[in-house]
Amino acid sequence: MPDVGCNAIKHGDRNAYQVNKCRCESARNEERIYRKRKRENRYTSPLVSSIGSMRRVRALNYMGWPGYIIAEEALGRRNLRGALISAMGGTVKRYTHDAIAAFYESHCMIMGPSSNARVTARKRGYAPPLAWDNIDDPKEKPSAAYTVRVNGDLDEAAVIRALSGDVPTKLTNREIAEVIRRDPDTPPIALSERTGIAVDTIQKHRRGIR
Repeated sequence: MPDVGCNAIKHGDRNAYQVNKCRCESARNEERIYRKRKRENRYTSPLVSSIGSMRRVRALNYMGWPGYIIAEEALGRRNLRGALISAMGGTVKRYTHDAIAAFYESHCMIMGPSSNARVTARKRGYAPPLAWDNIDDPKEKPSAAYTVRVNGDLDEAAVIRALSGDVPTKLTNREIAEVIRRDPDTPPIALSERTGIAVDTIQKHRRGIR
């Protein structure tokens, strides 16, 4: 978010400091770091690969975080279009990458408020956070264990919520089976209390798994 009292039309990075006269703390820090590194001959390119940023945004969409919330909370913008405009060319600003990465680290395992973002992400085949081991590695493919089921009835986000005790309104039969499969050690009564799945159902599934 922009600092109180800063009336620039763009905020948060060195370009905003130079062009838009932004004096928010983040913009001033970026300008200070640039000048210091320039003096010490340690300046590096302000652009980095966009792969990690794009994957993070899509994984956050999968968890219910729409682009406008990511833009506002991470970058102080109304939307992501301006921040990711260069992503199609393979790069984003380092500040953008770092800001999105920070938001991702603190929100990727928390369900966002938008069911529309979740549904759209699934239809588009976006991978959830747990599908990635090293999300910045351009050679990595999302794990098959967490591949989005576009035409199925298993919602990875719903399974994660149930395992954490944040039970969705209703789990499908496939989601119930997956929750039980992923937690084979918790006693049935305790697992039932945490997930809302009936004790009898847990016991039947576990007998079938064995």
